[in-house]
Amino acid sequence: MKNQNKKNPTGMRVLLIKNGEYATEENRFGRRSWREMPSFLPMIATFLEKNGVELEAKNAFRKDHISFDNKDIVVGLISIADGLYEGLALLKMAKQRGCITVLMLFDAWSGMQRQVMEDYHFIDFAIEGIERELVLLELLARISSGTETAGIPGLLARKGKGLRDSSAYTPVRTDMEHMGSSRKWLEKFGPQRYARFYIVASRGCPFNCSFCHVSKRPPSFRKPEDVLDELLLVPDGATVQISSANIVQRPNWARTFSDALIRSGKKISWFTNVRSEMVKDPGLLKLMKRSGCKELLMGVESLAPEILKAVNKKAGLEDIEKAVELILAARIRPTFAMMIGHPLDSDKTLALTYEKMSHYLKKGVHLNGFQYLRPLPGTEIEKECLAAGLLQAPLTYKDFFKSLNEPSCPTRFLSKERLIEWKTKLDSLSALNKPCREPVGSKIMRKGISAAKMARRMGRSLQRTLSSSPAKQLRTISLSPYGTDFYRYALELWQARPNARFVTSEEFYGEKTSPASSNILLRHDLDYLPKSLSGLIDVEKELNLRSDIYVIVDPAHYDLAPLAPSLRKLKDEGFVIGLHTLAPGCDDFCMKFMEELENFEKSLGFPARYFTIHGKNPHPPKWDEERTKFLDWARSIGPLLGIEGSHNLKSPSKWIEDSGAEGSSFASLDEGFLQIPGVKKGVTVGVLTHPDHWVKQEVPWTTSYPETKRYLDRIFEKLYAKEKD
Repeated sequence: MKNQNKKNPTGMRVLLIKNGEYATEENRFGRRSWREMPSFLPMIATFLEKNGVELEAKNAFRKDHISFDNKDIVVGLISIADGLYEGLALLKMAKQRGCITVLMLFDAWSGMQRQVMEDYHFIDFAIEGIERELVLLELLARISSGTETAGIPGLLARKGKGLRDSSAYTPVRTDMEHMGSSRKWLEKFGPQRYARFYIVASRGCPFNCSFCHVSKRPPSFRKPEDVLDELLLVPDGATVQISSANIVQRPNWARTFSDALIRSGKKISWFTNVRSEMVKDPGLLKLMKRSGCKELLMGVESLAPEILKAVNKKAGLEDIEKAVELILAARIRPTFAMMIGHPLDSDKTLALTYEKMSHYLKKGVHLNGFQYLRPLPGTEIEKECLAAGLLQAPLTYKDFFKSLNEPSCPTRFLSKERLIEWKTKLDSLSALNKPCREPVGSKIMRKGISAAKMARRMGRSLQRTLSSSPAKQLRTISLSPYGTDFYRYALELWQARPNARFVTSEEFYGEKTSPASSNILLRHDLDYLPKSLSGLIDVEKELNLRSDIYVIVDPAHYDLAPLAPSLRKLKDEGFVIGLHTLAPGCDDFCMKFMEELENFEKSLGFPARYFTIHGKNPHPPKWDEERTKFLDWARSIGPLLGIEGSHNLKSPSKWIEDSGAEGSSFASLDEGFLQIPGVKKGVTVGVLTHPDHWVKQEVPWTTSYPETKRYLDRIFEKLYAKEKD
């Protein structure tokens, strides 16, 4: 084997990486607003390391340093839906640095890996199946030895322009004892970094619900002592999810684990999943309670008998009632997870579920929420929906971006719109949930600030805001299109200011601005009409000034090719040329951004080291949220892409802008545009212009508008007088 040695039999340096903002566990995916300690990532790292693989495992959060240096293979553990493109971006960067790339989606949804590989050619391999760690170990060994990878069960491999698929034949084990304890890797991750904790106890399920894919896997459990060993790292007082589809299906396992946890003296709260028809042993429940079990979650799905029968639930309403009574008697909280949108759901079935759920909430059951049915690939429910014409085609990975927030299909009796109405009504039942012991805002309460006192503070603050006098109205001095002679007038006034110093982003991010000067950064966002740029640049050259120029590479805005030679020349003359990105707001914003960077370098012959965001007008829905999401990603990934700075991440202290009407084609300038001379020393102020708002005028501005010029001259005389004082 290449580079083989006793410590590293595979001879390969491997990086396992996942985005820490997203869960990538069996049947658990998507963005988390809290930091959740992962389980599958450290488990697979432990297994590979035990088998001699030299590796690094990283649960990367924003601001964490990520490097692909000295890595042969990068394995991406990636969430479907939100988080997919962020994860793929990491694999793309790894491929650009010469690494072999392996895709491992959070779960083995049938066909998803193939769809993603077909769309993204920078992925070399993808792993399907249940025991994915076994497939990965075999793949690493074969790559290292130079052996053909064909025929590895559970593997998709790229071969020329096509894919070689062995994923139909995947290895299966009936236990997870080979995984061992992940304590070493969890210590490296640092439990103190996390707010919530998730530890896998088992995978698979012996039942066969029609909507679920987990039932295709035989149930397999880890050793109780391995789970406990990891649990002992969790801070005292924490709440931990012990992941199992049904922990009481192995009563001896649950009893051994609970006993060991009690003997350890560890003081934590934990919760897990159970099947209602298998909750039968009051003694076991009481033992689990003594060990710290506070909640048992049941996937009840519906409280209409015909729906329970249709989804092949083995539990009926009597089983659910008995389970609730036993769990409550053990002083554990029973929690229901519910589903809406089965093909047979109707006003009648949902009304019955609403009525019975109200009854259970009064008894002390907690409602975890209602989720829209997702006809997952390869499940019986998918076949039913297709046969009934409720789905026109199987869902692809792209469809799951919307599946959390809207129905994937109607039912036989209800439209999508009607399902949305019903979900709103059913979700309102959550208001009947009894409060948890640790209510929202409890940290504030512990600090001695009562809710009433906090409300009074907020009220006084709001009153001060409303009663404050409005700012002085600034006088309008120009309407677009503005004359470039006016731009010259402004620059000459700013140059005349004592201690004024003009900088570009290269100096700003290189920390070459002067603390003894008033620093001014000129920036042009080239949204449209690229020929309009020359008027402003000519003025700057005549005054021996340099600026930032940000260009869009999307041909829908303009063709960058005719402008490329002049932009290259401007770069050589000291101007900064950067990317004006359209990525925020796109579902695949990270892939869009990387594509823009590639097109930028392809068009101009040099990479973009700086970027700004194009402020879409009007703003799309949730613009602020989408913009923030993009910037969070760019902040952590930017250095890997060669990005050295962005005004959207680290900005000058103040901006003066030329588009006073929300960036529209009609804009105005007020006198504030010229008031840079009031800037303090050591501070950098940015001047943002949009060249499509400016034109070269045949009549000089100084003679066209003499009255306005005299007025502005008086403004500057006052400003200079204040500065001298």
